Amino acid sequence: MRILIFAILIITITNEAGAYFCEDPANRGKSVRIIEDTSLNDIGVASLAPDGKFTIRWNPNIANKMGSVLAEFFKYHECAHIQDVFYTKGKILKVYPPLKESRADCLALIAMKRDEKLGRTKFENILDRISKLPTTNVHTHFPGRKRALVIIDDCMLQNNLQ
Repeated sequence: MRILIFAILIITITNEAGAYFCEDPANRGKSVRIIEDTSLNDIGVASLAPDGKFTIRWNPNIANKMGSVLAEFFKYHECAHIQDVFYTKGKILKVYPPLKESRADCLALIAMKRDEKLGRTKFENILDRISKLPTTNVHTHFPGRKRALVIIDDCMLQNNLQ
């Protein structure tokens, strides 16, 4: 299996002040709304709200337990979902779900490298932490170790993330 990154996606994560900012591709210059939701059984979920605007539901409790490095990666990951869905006009939603997640992982890492937030040590830390994540839902995510191996095999080597 190969993750084909066929578009350069605009994933903007920080603004000039360093605050979290994920640009809403349907509303240029505006940030995706971040909605804190401690009832969420995950760190974050990207979605399209009923008003047609993109949102990220974010559980700060889980983010704090995961630590700042992994939380930052998952913010990029959720932003990547939004950018990917917008630029592929929803086509990515029709692929086997773990591939959609792997694609978001890869796009997140590419954006982190572009933003100079991904050195070798941080990359290895992210891979190590991902490999130890429990399997939350086998229908949407590969288990931790396989998820890390997919990042290495299908993303790192193809996109010079070493």
